[in-house]
Parts: sequence; structure tokens; C-alpha cells
Amino acid sequence: MGTAAAMYRLATIRELRPIGEPLTDAAIAVALLLFGAAVGTVVRIGGVRARIPEPDLAGAFAAIVAAALVLPAGLWLRRRLLARRYGPGTLSAADVAQITAGLHTRTDARELLGKAAAMVAAASGHRQVGLVLGPDVPEPPAHWVLYPLVVGGDRVGTLYLEPRHPEGPEPRQERTVGQLLPTVSLVASAVGLAVEADHARQDVARQRDAERGRILGDLHDGLGPMLIGMGMRVRAELRSRPTPLLEALAGELADCRGDLRRIVSGLTPSVLHDSDLGTALRRLAGSFTGWGPAVTLSTGIDGDLPPAVAVAVYRSVAEGITNALRHARADEVRVDVRTGPGGIILVDVHDDGTGGPITPGVGLSSLRRRAEELGGTLHIAAGRASGTRLHLELPTGKAAT
Repeated sequence: MGTAAAMYRLATIRELRPIGEPLTDAAIAVALLLFGAAVGTVVRIGGVRARIPEPDLAGAFAAIVAAALVLPAGLWLRRRLLARRYGPGTLSAADVAQITAGLHTRTDARELLGKAAAMVAAASGHRQVGLVLGPDVPEPPAHWVLYPLVVGGDRVGTLYLEPRHPEGPEPRQERTVGQLLPTVSLVASAVGLAVEADHARQDVARQRDAERGRILGDLHDGLGPMLIGMGMRVRAELRSRPTPLLEALAGELADCRGDLRRIVSGLTPSVLHDSDLGTALRRLAGSFTGWGPAVTLSTGIDGDLPPAVAVAVYRSVAEGITNALRHARADEVRVDVRTGPGGIILVDVHDDGTGGPITPGVGLSSLRRRAEELGGTLHIAAGRASGTRLHLELPTGKAAT
């Protein structure tokens, strides 16, 4: 009879469960029965000694009530054991928010893939889970399982996982992964778009720097020598036949050469060619000693910065100090440049000047556009107590260690 029941169960069951599951169910059921029986026995013995009518009935009733009261604890224990083996089986809204929260910061968006993979592993109970972007199919070890991530008919990535058993995931785990795939696909798509946007910003920055280098070469090798030659001829003529017109022309040519040097220096600050950003900023702050505001510089930069980022930081600090001198009549300027979470460069220039309404000029507008092209932000506002505060955030493309 038992054999027939077992064969019927095997023939009608939809999916086979690991032997551990029915053994766990049986162990919990036996534990509940034993607990109920123990309580019933104690009640019966007490009823016999107290000479209560129908002690057997009282013991049976107590056993049923005790088992019913303990049943929720047994079911909770079963859920905990299954969750430990298979995971909770879902990604909550809080989990998705935690995964995608990094898209609103300046960290490397690809770091979010590791967070998403870890949460999928926890939800499905797999040993290891990996995520890759793009239509290419990765080549993990032979017993790993691949799942394509598709959004709108386009393959945006691949989810690959290592099952606990070499034969592959268990049916419960496959259902869990199948339920998570749409959410994970959207996360992978968002990360892919963020990476593409970052690459586009880097391409724009490289093209801008290349164009700036071309203009720099034209000015240095073309217009510069031409102005020098014209100045030499005018000075030679001025020595032989001095006239007010030649004197004025010589002065204007000298001013043009000075303007040209400032333009060339603005395209690529020469101080960054000879030293790192920290040294360049210290020289900049020291250049105001004795005639400008007292500049206090604090730096905490981790490693070397990309050239475009270093130039943007240097110019922002120079613009902030210059504005404090020209417009705010500040006595003190505090400059803080350091590497923040996720490798972000944080720049703060705060003066104690008059403050007031701020109308960005050509310099600040140009710096703001440059910051946006590099994927960062630049804000200028009145300080908490007085003066003006310039705040710059720029990603460096690398996470802080």
C-alpha cells in the first residue's frame, strides 16, 4: 500500500524537490507531534493524580491545542530554512532603490552591477552571480548557467550564476531567477546608458582638448612669431626715426603679445606641465601673499588626476580667488580640494567678502560648462555667514580606495 502511494505521488508530482525538503518537513512535523504528545502526557498524568474526570480526553485536547499553538513557530522555522537554502525569492523596492541609488552620484556606474549581482545571489540562493553588459555572451565555467538580459527586444547584458549543485539550479531557484530577470534587465539597461553617457563626455573632453591643442599650436607657432617680428621691425624703425605713431604702435604690439601669452596660458596652464595639481595650487595661493587676500589652502588629493580634471580644478580655484579679490573685497579666502567618496574631486572656495547677488560672468559660465562636459557640477552661492562660496564636484573615472 505504501509503495503504491509513493508511486502515485511520483507520477503526479509537478517537480521533484531535493530530499532535504521533505526530510525537513518530516522533522518539523515530528517535532510538533512530540511536543503535543509531551504536553498531552503531562496533562493526563496531572489529571489522573488530581482525579479529574476523563483525564485521557483532557490530555488529548491539551496535545491538540499545544501542537496548534506551536504550529506557527514550525512554519516560521521552515520558511527560514528554505530562505537560507533558496533565498527570499524576491527583490524588494528597497533593494532596487539601493542598487540604482548610485546612478544619481558621480561614482562609476559599473560598480552597481556588483551590488545587483550580490542581491540576486541572496534572493535566489546561488553561490555566485555575475552581470556583464553588452550583447556579447561571456564564457564562464561549464557548469554555470547563463540568462540573457533583454529590454525592448535588445540584449543589454547577461546574468550568469553558479548553482549549488553541478546538475544546475533547482526548480524553485529557476522560478526565482525568472521573476528577477525583468528587474535586473532594467538595472543593467540603466547602467549601460550611464556608462555610454560617461564615455560620450570623455570623448567630448578629448576632442575639446585636441582642438585646444591645435589652437595652442597655431597661436604659438604662427601668430606669436609674427607679432614678435612686427615688434622688432617697429622698434628698429623707432630707433632710427622716432615718431608718436611708432611709439604707440610698439606699445600696442607689446600689449598684443601679453594678451597672447595670457590666452596661451589659459588654454593650458603651464604650471601644470612642471608639477602636480597640489604643487600648482600651492604656488597659486602663494602668489597672492603680500598684496592680495590671505589664502588658506587645504588639499587631500588621492593619486594623479586626468589632465582635463586637473585643469578644471586649477582654473576654478584661480577664478574663485580672483573674484574674491576683484569683487568681494575679501580679506581671507579658504580653499579646500580633496578626493571624496567614489573618487569625486570636491573643491570649495569660500571668502569672507561682501557677498550679495551673484551674476556669473564669462569666466564662471565657462567653468560651469567645462564642469558639465566632464560630468560634474559647479555652484556659486552666498556663504552661510558672509562672503561667497564656490563649490565644484568632478568625477575622475575611478573609485576611491
